[in-house]
Amino acid sequence: MSSAPRSSVPLALALAAILGLAGCAAKKPTTYRLAPQGHVLVPPRVIQPDLAQAKLTVAVVQWRPSCAPDGNAITVLPRKKKKVQLTISRENLLKQPVGWLSQWTTQAEAQGCLAPHTGLNLAMRILESLPLEPSAAYRLLHADNISKGYIDLGPQNELQVVSPVLKEGSASDAAVLEITSVTGSGAHLDVGVKSSSNLIGYETAWYAFRLKPDGSGSTITPLGAERTIAGKKEPTAGPATNWFQFPPQAGYYRMFYKTDPRDSAITEIVIGAATPAELDRLTQAMTADNATCEKSGTMMCVVVPRQVAVNPFLHATVNGADMRLNLGSSVRLAILAGGGSPRPADVPNLVVLKPYAGKLTPVEFSHSSPAIFDVVLLGGESISWK
Repeated sequence: MSSAPRSSVPLALALAAILGLAGCAAKKPTTYRLAPQGHVLVPPRVIQPDLAQAKLTVAVVQWRPSCAPDGNAITVLPRKKKKVQLTISRENLLKQPVGWLSQWTTQAEAQGCLAPHTGLNLAMRILESLPLEPSAAYRLLHADNISKGYIDLGPQNELQVVSPVLKEGSASDAAVLEITSVTGSGAHLDVGVKSSSNLIGYETAWYAFRLKPDGSGSTITPLGAERTIAGKKEPTAGPATNWFQFPPQAGYYRMFYKTDPRDSAITEIVIGAATPAELDRLTQAMTADNATCEKSGTMMCVVVPRQVAVNPFLHATVNGADMRLNLGSSVRLAILAGGGSPRPADVPNLVVLKPYAGKLTPVEFSHSSPAIFDVVLLGGESISWK
């Protein structure tokens, strides 16, 4: 007896289903996702929120073993055609000190292993390869350590400089405040102050860090200034005094906060260097003796007068407008700066875009949870709700 012919339709459907499942398995997310537990931000092309290790293939100029970082956070395996493979351990990366990642990539660039201007981009690619809490990513990228008394400055920053405008004929170091009263007792004192007769207004100037064409860091360039006198603002051609006229070889910068134990007043000192290694050497000297700047007399060191305030900022776009935000700002602070409310119910249309591989990429999050508001900004994000 001959058997009945088997239909090929079920087999075709089965094959189609298998191929469809394979296609789904191969498809990787194209957005950031904010994991509900631990505020971990999972980057595009990463599926598991607990991914422990990532690999990157990176183009190099001429790799040398001395350019590889110490420890087990990142291992480097040379490949052919001027490429290396990085293996990044999430656990060991998170154990590194503040600013470690940007310092390593900048040093590799300065040693000629990486192409000019690619060190910071590589640091960002590494951070974009693993699920991380944004605050941890910020800590690895920025050597901002107020407890140690300094902040790194670079292309991600702008500087605001607020200077007093003094009455004509006043000395440059003339007092701008006068103490009118001191009351209280014991551990509590109330000090009354008022503007001195020398002060007639103030100037606000902005400076940007522009990358040098030869890849040796950046220069500090004035963007503009305005004066406020008797409540009226007027733009000026530039700041009355450019405090950051470093020699041409300067390319890397760090700002120190020096506290005078006599009166607790703070003096800001900006140092520059031709290489990251030289900047670290000057940092060690400043940490050991914060009078190094005054003693050396070098042009690579600027002591900003006490009555002048220098404030570093980072960039973000809020409702389409360029916004300067304090370092370490979160989505919540960006919303507040844009005149919004940091409650989910008040911003139901909130959209957050974050740079990934140089392009703004959406962040998926629960609109019923406030977790998104705690995400720390690295600079370059776009936040909107209108």
